[in-house]
Amino acid sequence: MPERVLLQPSPLEYGSHQEQYNALRDELEGQGILVRLLAPVQQGSVQRPAGEFYDLRIHVGEVAGAIVGTANLIAIVRRKLRGQKQPRAMPRRAKLYLPTGEEREFSLEERSSDAGSSREDWPIS
Repeated sequence: MPERVLLQPSPLEYGSHQEQYNALRDELEGQGILVRLLAPVQQGSVQRPAGEFYDLRIHVGEVAGAIVGTANLIAIVRRKLRGQKQPRAMPRRAKLYLPTGEEREFSLEERSSDAGSSREDWPIS
C-alpha cells in the first residue's frame, strides 16, 4: 500500500526494543501514516553479501513518503529507537527502501542533524 511504512527489525533488535518500536508505530500513525510492524526475520538464514546486516529495514510507500519526508522519517526513527540497554560492539544500522527504488543506510545512533545531505529533506515521493 502506498500510504504504508513497513518496519522489519531483526529478532534481537525487536526483542531488545519492543516498547520503542510500539512508540515509533504510534508516532508515525499519529502523522496519518499506516504502519505495519513485520515479524522479525532471522537474517542469518538468508544469504546476503558481507556487510548486509541491518537491525531494521524500513519499506516506505509513496504516500507515506510524501507525508513524512526522508530526513523527518530518519529523525523520528532515531528519536524513538534511541538508547540501548547494553553497549554493542557494532552500531545499530537501518536501511530505508524508498518507493523510487533508492536505498539509504543510516545509523540508528546518530543525531537527526547527522542525517546526511540536504537532499534527505526532500519528500520521498
